[in-house]
Amino acid sequence: MRKPPKKPSDISQEDWDAVDVPEATAEDFARARPFKEVFPEQYKAWKRMGRPPVESPKVHISFRLASDVVDGIRATGQGYNARVETVLRDALKRGELNSRRNLPPAAAMPERISERRVQLQEQINEVRDALKRGELQEQLNELEIAERVLKEFGRYAPTLSDATLRAVQAHGGGATASDVRNYLAQEFGMTVRPNHLGMVLQRHRRGGRLENRDERWYPPSAKMDTPAR
Repeated sequence: MRKPPKKPSDISQEDWDAVDVPEATAEDFARARPFKEVFPEQYKAWKRMGRPPVESPKVHISFRLASDVVDGIRATGQGYNARVETVLRDALKRGELNSRRNLPPAAAMPERISERRVQLQEQINEVRDALKRGELQEQLNELEIAERVLKEFGRYAPTLSDATLRAVQAHGGGATASDVRNYLAQEFGMTVRPNHLGMVLQRHRRGGRLENRDERWYPPSAKMDTPAR
């Protein structure tokens, strides 16, 4: 048996004696029923207490921000949570927080075109500057010819430099510039301007890959027969 509780000083003895609350037994607990079954209306009223429901309840998330960003937000004063939420909501409406991978193809296309346009303009400016300095002319000529060949045949084609060496090697008795041009057109579908071909031949001559004798081009190992006297 538990010791009976002591009467509080603010309650009279008469009121204290009038109250009879016997200790609950196991049988009392067995007969007990949940409050919401005994008083359903009161239970519903209590359930409605508290904040009213909202369409977008607050959700606690955790992600890392740079310390200077956090310090700057806090320095704006109290209530920065609501202000940051407003800024983020506006950014979402404008699509500024969308990842490129999450953008639909139609939505991402203008952005990709704009970025590609800027990249191409930068490359064009670099090429123009190089041309002003007298660089890249020969390389551009070769690229132009190779591009035409690829468009026509849709496969890998040798560069003008390599194709020119093959053309000369194919003519055992030496090849004129006209012979080389005809060979390039027939074998590789290359339409080469005479000045472009001349620059390539001279570059091979300076590099020791070709020799020029009597307006004919030979590989460096070829020996021209000397007529008997």
